[in-house]
Parts: sequence; C-alpha cells; structure tokens
Amino acid sequence: MKKLKKSLLMYVGINILFIIIGSTVFAREEVSKNSMNLKQFIGEALKNNHDLRSRKKEIQIKEKDLDIAKGERLGKLGLNMSYKNYDKDIAVGNTVNGDYIKDDEEYSGVISMEIPLYKGGSLRMNQKATFEALESEKLNFSWEEDKLIYDVAQTYYQILEIEKLIIANNEHLNELVEQKRIVEEYIHVGKAIKIDGIKEEVEILTTEQEIEFIKSDLKSSYLLLFHLAGMPAESAVTVSEINKEKFEDYNLENILSKAFTNRKDYLSLKREKSQMKYMIEVYKGSMKPEIDFVANYTIEGDSNLDTYNDWNAGVQFKYYLFQGGTARSKVKQAHIKEDIVEEKIEELRSRINLEVRGAYFDMTAALINIKRAEKNIGYAEENLRIEKIKYEAKKNRIIDIIDAQNLLLDVKTDYYKAIYQYKMSEVKMKKASGDIEYILKGDLI
Repeated sequence: MKKLKKSLLMYVGINILFIIIGSTVFAREEVSKNSMNLKQFIGEALKNNHDLRSRKKEIQIKEKDLDIAKGERLGKLGLNMSYKNYDKDIAVGNTVNGDYIKDDEEYSGVISMEIPLYKGGSLRMNQKATFEALESEKLNFSWEEDKLIYDVAQTYYQILEIEKLIIANNEHLNELVEQKRIVEEYIHVGKAIKIDGIKEEVEILTTEQEIEFIKSDLKSSYLLLFHLAGMPAESAVTVSEINKEKFEDYNLENILSKAFTNRKDYLSLKREKSQMKYMIEVYKGSMKPEIDFVANYTIEGDSNLDTYNDWNAGVQFKYYLFQGGTARSKVKQAHIKEDIVEEKIEELRSRINLEVRGAYFDMTAALINIKRAEKNIGYAEENLRIEKIKYEAKKNRIIDIIDAQNLLLDVKTDYYKAIYQYKMSEVKMKKASGDIEYILKGDLI
C-alpha cells in the first residue's frame, strides 16, 4: 500500500513538473511571438514602408532612361507598307498631249535602316550621363533607407526609455502608497498629524496622473513605430530590451573620415556632378556635324501582278549652321547646374561635419550623465532610508520624506534618459557618418 502511494505521488509530481515546464516554455514562446527586437523592426520597415517602396519606382524610371540612351546609339529599322484601292480607268497626267500614265500601282513596301555614325559624341556622352543619373538615384534610395533605419531606431529607443520611466514611476507610486500606510498608522496612534496623510495623497494622485501622461506618450510612440515599419496600427507587438551596458569607444577623426566615403547623399551629389560634366559634352556635341548610315529597300506591285524592287545605301551628312543660340544656351545652363551641385557638395560637407561632431559630443555627455546618475541613485536611496528613520524618530517632517522620494525618482529618470540619450546619439552619429547599417550586422542591439 505504501509502495502504491509512493508511486502515485511520484506520478503526480512528474506530471506537475511537466505542466510547469510546459507552461514556462509556452510563456516564453508567447513572449517571443509578441515582441520584436530593433533589427526585426528595421527589417519590416525596409520591406513594407510605403514611401520607400514608391521610391524604388524612381530607380526603375532611371533604368529605362539608360535603356533609351543605349537604344539611341543602335539606330532605327523601319517598315512602311501601303495598299491602294483605285479606279483603274483614271489616268494620272495630261491626257490632251498624251503625257500620262495609268496609276496601276496596287501595293508597296519599304524597309529602311538608319544608324548614327557620328553625332559629335553626344550619344555616347548622353549614355554616360544617364548612367551617372541612375547611380545617383540608387545612392539616394540607399540614403532614404538609412534615414528610415534612423527613424525606426530613434522611435525604438524612445519606447524603451518611456517604458523605463513608467517602471520608475510605478516604483515611486508603490513607495508613496506604502509610506501613506505607515503615516496612517502613525496618525492612528498619535505619532503624526492628519496633514501628513493629505500630503501623501496629493503626491500619489500627482504620480498617477504622470503615469497616465507617460502611457499616452508610449501609445503614440508605438503607433509611430508601426507606421514606420509598415505594420497595422493595431499590432500587438512590443519592443525587446537592449544591453544597456554596451558602450563603445569612438575616435572622432576616424568617424569624420569615414563619413565622406560612406555617406550616401554625399556620394549621390558626386555622381550628379559627374552627370553634369557629361551633359555639357552632350550639348557641345549637338553643335557638331552628324553623320548617319542610311539604307532603303523598296518593293512595289501592280494589278497585273508585276513586281518591281529597288534599294539604295549611303552616308548622310548634316550640319546646322545656326540653331538660334539654343545649343550654346544649353551648354551654359549645364555649367550653371554643375556649379549648383558643387555648392551643394560643399554645404553638405559642412553639415556632415556639424552632424557628426554634434552627435559625438552628445554621446560623450550622455556617458558622463550615466556615470553621475548611477552614483546619484545610490545616494538618493540612502538619503530616503535616513529620512524615514528620522521621521520615525520625529526629527523631520513628512515633506522631507516626500522630497527624498521625489529625488530618487528624479535620479532614476535621469539615469534612464542618459542611457537612451547615449543610444540615440550613437545612432545619430552612425547615420551622420553613413554607417548606420551597423545595426543590421550581427546582434549589436
């Protein structure tokens, strides 16, 4: 009987163990299904963001422009066919003096070919200019991807910061509620006055209101994140935590040197300038002679089923002595556009330098704030403990405890803000230096 009871207990215990393990695994699966890390959100954004998807069409347009430029260098092959339905009794010519013929042609066909041999180099230059325009558009698209990654990362870190602030305020609220309970006990036994309880109640209501405001910000940030990722607004997905202790050391000069090699919008402007140089040659070429190879083959037939054919081939020369000044104006216009692009390049160089340095200094300041906030948390916790002891000994007022509680909340808030300020500044610096894709390389978040 004892053995049977022992066996039953073991059986029940094993089943309970399996249930616990199964529930734990299921819970972990549920969490993993309902949360996404930064890399996953970025992946969704690059795939689903509607603005980015529309910009891909602009690349396709430039690709077709390049096909057109290539096709213009290959020449043209044409076919022209006709059929006449006429009154065979009608003569064409002068019937009085007998100088006339019967119009008995019933069908005709012409195959023509025209190949450009020389157009002042404009066709070749136009193809190169179009290629540079295509490459510039690709770089612009890649820069839009970088900006989208930046926006997603900033929103992601903002959500994490807000969630930490909610936790800190909830801890503060629990601390206030517990302190209010103690104060009520003191009031009941005559160790405290009623105004102390009222002050705690006011502080509790203020904190509850602050939590609601923060939760509202959290909802707005999640809506923005879903919008950027091209996800439905009602998505029930949360963000995953990051490694807050991961702080990198960066060299400012190295970052700046990389910026002018990696930054996509800067490289795009370089391509655009190159395009303008080729377009200048295109317009200059339009002022030079044109030489084409032309050939025609003609076949005709009449109502008597007689067939006639003819062919010719040769070189066609064309030169415009005067074009109304349009060609020279186009050359001057292209030079002006080239100067405009050069000014944009210089302006962007200055802006990149400003963005990189600003983000780097913000990140450095955030690191200092993190270290200071860590020390202040320890001080604030100890200060609160001492103020509670002093209140029990009637050596201070309830307002001193409330001040100590608020101080602890403030330093925790500063700590979390400093952490995510560092992460946001790091992403900003990476974007400014054209290296924001580091987020997608391995598990760096």
